[in-house]
Amino acid sequence: MSLNDTTSKFWVTRKFQFQNVPENFDCQHIISVIIPRIYQHNINYFQLFRANIYFDDFVFLVSKCEAISLWNVTVKNKDGSVVALDKLIEVTPKLKHLT
Repeated sequence: MSLNDTTSKFWVTRKFQFQNVPENFDCQHIISVIIPRIYQHNINYFQLFRANIYFDDFVFLVSKCEAISLWNVTVKNKDGSVVALDKLIEVTPKLKHLT
């Protein structure tokens, strides 16, 4: 199924995992395509490997998370500047575990 072929919105529960993707795969674009198709989410565990993600998308996905796992991930503002770790922690009020 292609996301472009559906008009449905999704309700994401519990986990959001994006892993085992090739190094040259554009995760940032795919995540930005997925976000508008999410109707609601209750993500409490967020896992991302080898990817870039926009700060706004990160905030949307992790706002309710208790656990976040990031490996080789860069969070960027829309202007391309890198977001500092303390800013990521600041926007995750329910965070208990960060790896």
